[in-house]
Amino acid sequence: MAAGASIAAAERPSLEVPFPCGQEWRGNTRKNHDPLNAIDFNLPTGGDSDLGKPVQASNGGRVTFAGNKGTGYGLTVDIYHANGWSTRYAHLSKVDVEVGQMVKATSGIGRVGKSGGQSSAHLHYEQRYNDTAAGIYFKTTKAKYWGDAMYTRTTMCS
Repeated sequence: MAAGASIAAAERPSLEVPFPCGQEWRGNTRKNHDPLNAIDFNLPTGGDSDLGKPVQASNGGRVTFAGNKGTGYGLTVDIYHANGWSTRYAHLSKVDVEVGQMVKATSGIGRVGKSGGQSSAHLHYEQRYNDTAAGIYFKTTKAKYWGDAMYTRTTMCS
């Protein structure tokens, strides 16, 4: 059973795509990803075109980590939302929040980058339950596993 699979949907906070409203981003999932349930986001134009683009919180919460996790994640922000659920945003080029800070769904938390030893810019994104990566849902829709899908934030815009 996948981590968090037994968690009732009502206990999972409503989480949105981690970019400003109306922007379309390509999310990639793959069976050899570490952790398995993560999504890597890029603009559809590819390359490093997304380097420095703003990243927003998926919903309101409290920043529990903001800094460098070293090789692998690089510059990272973790936000605790509720009921054991948190989100992780990694490979950032810049962190715009501090530990303990309360953020809203519309808060800018950092910028897309390639820190942590990455060869190209992208946002590594996780939804975590009790600090374990879980299957990703945006609102009530499960992310596509495995391959690419397009994602656009449509709520929590202002």
